[in-house]
Amino acid sequence: MTLGEKIRKYRLLHDMTQKELGIKVGFSAVTADTRIRQYEKDTMAPKSDIRNKLVQALDVDPSALSNIAIQSDEDVMQVLFYFSEILDMDIERTDGKFYLSFPVNQDNREQLISYLNVWVNKKKNLRNTANSTSEKSIREYELWKSKFPKIIEEEI
Repeated sequence: MTLGEKIRKYRLLHDMTQKELGIKVGFSAVTADTRIRQYEKDTMAPKSDIRNKLVQALDVDPSALSNIAIQSDEDVMQVLFYFSEILDMDIERTDGKFYLSFPVNQDNREQLISYLNVWVNKKKNLRNTANSTSEKSIREYELWKSKFPKIIEEEI
């Protein structure tokens, strides 16, 4: 997902127009929507000070707007190979599903294990909610993810 796609995603999750976000970031009302449109279309990249203002305006963790260049299946595979190496991760296929696993007793991975435990519980709660597929539930889950790890620190 490009930076522009992320900005658009989080803007829409907050029910903001491009103009509203632009004004919140500090652009004039005349140029606000144009600037945000340029960022969302990836024709212009926000400088670090503007990126910080976007983080504040969108109420997301800075990592939510970070550049993670996974854009193909091959990129996904390289990330999984890396996880396999650093986490001693294993892969299995059972009943038409792939399962990735790694030992939870790794001394240097306590924080990751904590993060994963919180995420597992959040996903369980989402699945157990009667309206787990409702737009509101999905929106709340996406907003929760956008605040990672800040919001997770509060839950641990």
